[in-house]
Amino acid sequence: MALLYDAAVAWDKLLTVSYQFTYGKKRRLHDISLSFQADQFSHLSGAHYVRDVDLKNPYSKGEFLSMVLSGEIDAAAVEKSADWEDIKGRLEGIVRLESILNGEFSLYLFRREILPFYSS
Repeated sequence: MALLYDAAVAWDKLLTVSYQFTYGKKRRLHDISLSFQADQFSHLSGAHYVRDVDLKNPYSKGEFLSMVLSGEIDAAAVEKSADWEDIKGRLEGIVRLESILNGEFSLYLFRREILPFYSS
């Protein structure tokens, strides 16, 4: 399948889930809520970079996602675009996004000047 189509399928699957993140800063907990909307797909996929393929107004309210899924927009033609390299990485990220978010990960930032010993 074409990468644009695969990214659209992955994004469509994310429309039904949301993620809650909690992080600590300065001894306080902060929450981040992450959810996904159909109308965000056109921008995050990089459709605005593709200038030589007719994407049938990719900025119309959430219709771009359904147009890719239905085949109304030829995803294979987008891969032949001169602008393909500008969006390929974005699409690969969207395809992997769910597995990244569902995986185990921890983020740490150490500020050496605050800690009494060296860390990295």
